[in-house]
Amino acid sequence: SLQYNYQNKRLFFLTNLGWYYQNGSAMEHFILAQYTLPLTSKTDLYFRGQSTLDINAEGIFRGVQQLRIGIDKGDFGIGLAGGFDQWNNAETSVTNFGVYIKYFKK
Repeated sequence: SLQYNYQNKRLFFLTNLGWYYQNGSAMEHFILAQYTLPLTSKTDLYFRGQSTLDINAEGIFRGVQQLRIGIDKGDFGIGLAGGFDQWNNAETSVTNFGVYIKYFKK
């Protein structure tokens, strides 16, 4: 597998590309991007997106994407989230939206 990441005070980016064999050869690609924009000294606007794709000779047999936008204040965060799942070249898909709450010790 190959991996690349970049990080600074506001941006985090990670991508990983790997190959595996399971009923034939396949490739998995993962990407994550997160951006934090300071609003005040203790409050940040938070954007996060991530995607995983499993690809074989027939196309994308599984895809998952997740998006978040919210506010982080101290150890807590709250915002809106979306999740998107696809199987068999998007013949089947599931989409959901909601509110997320997170706690993280900084």
